[in-house]
Amino acid sequence: MIVKKFGGATLDTTQKIKDLAASIKNQLSSSDDKLLLVVSAMGSTTNELIQLSRQITSHPHLREMDMLLTTGERISAALLSMALNDLNISSLSLTGSQAGIVTNQSHSNAYIQNISPWRVTEAFIDHQIVVLAGFQGVSEIEKNITTLGRGGSDTSAIAMAASLKASHCEILKDVTGVFTADPKKVTGAKAIKKLDFEEALTITFWGAKVLHHRSLQIAARHLVNIYVGPSLHDKQEGTWIIDTNQLKKDTPMYESPEFLSITSHSKVYKLTTSQLKSASEALNNFKTQLEQNHISQIQILWLSTKNNLIELFLTGPEESLEQINLWSLNQVDWELSPHIMATVTLLCRPSTSLDLQAKALSVLEKYNHRIYHFVVTEKAFHIWVDTTQKNAIIQNLHKELLTEHVTEKRVNS
Repeated sequence: MIVKKFGGATLDTTQKIKDLAASIKNQLSSSDDKLLLVVSAMGSTTNELIQLSRQITSHPHLREMDMLLTTGERISAALLSMALNDLNISSLSLTGSQAGIVTNQSHSNAYIQNISPWRVTEAFIDHQIVVLAGFQGVSEIEKNITTLGRGGSDTSAIAMAASLKASHCEILKDVTGVFTADPKKVTGAKAIKKLDFEEALTITFWGAKVLHHRSLQIAARHLVNIYVGPSLHDKQEGTWIIDTNQLKKDTPMYESPEFLSITSHSKVYKLTTSQLKSASEALNNFKTQLEQNHISQIQILWLSTKNNLIELFLTGPEESLEQINLWSLNQVDWELSPHIMATVTLLCRPSTSLDLQAKALSVLEKYNHRIYHFVVTEKAFHIWVDTTQKNAIIQNLHKELLTEHVTEKRVNS
């Protein structure tokens, strides 16, 4: 049994959907008797729906946003199922709730509580392919439609793969895998053949768009191997994300310090307060403010306390940051800093290597890049920089630290 998830760029026209259906038909074999296809919304549909809501109100109610945004994935699921049926491939489209994905009560960023996929297994018994609308579920108590946050179709796919005990989950996109940097922005970025769950979780939490970090938490917990690659090409081109112990079988027993990839958050806001007494009080206050103002999908990157000053560093989708801007204008407890920062993350092995730390810092000094913080964690270096210097820093770090011979060593491991 295999789960395949298709990104919005692979579905952004009806012709692409028809081509995808034809490709699925050509790839079918007796081993694909049980096939679950998870789909995102077509192209830029989600962004268009968000903009549509903004024409009504600057602070749309999150429940109604879930009702609105889930239509995008439902359109994709219905159209792909139609295309498959037109090719005489029996197919059934399902929403998240119909597939048994049960979540908590939170809107716009719900967490999966349980999955009861009986309608999926019944369809498999009837030799049907199931096309699932990703990104969505249903709340356990009130039975409201909920969404799993931006990138939530990844979460849908991997959670279903875990529930159905799939052999693996394929995340199929318009790119050929995970790269040492964004290949659209960094010349010379190379594909990475294999990553472990923790490495992949680190880069996605710190800005890589290839997968949603919550989906990787599920994969790591349930040991769901993931293939990331192009939707219409051979699987040898992509990246496998697998369990650390499995990866070790293919790597040398000795340690070989190396840099693996660079990711970033382009926009990081800093909120400060001196009105609240403790970090926990500040965080609870901020959470309440978000709920009251229907602001969702904010990601806290760092919390700092200095004397009586508490600082929150956060990021999120552009629409959420826009709402933070509006909210801050009438704030009493919190002040939004006018200075916008960015983060640059260097994934490396091992990050405790003083040699690797010194190499990274020497590159920053060589090009006179100003940095605010250089934080070492168990998998990476997180560098806080001025947003105007972010792109140049990424280019220079990649050129100096992720050269072809370093990358090839990792690719061939």
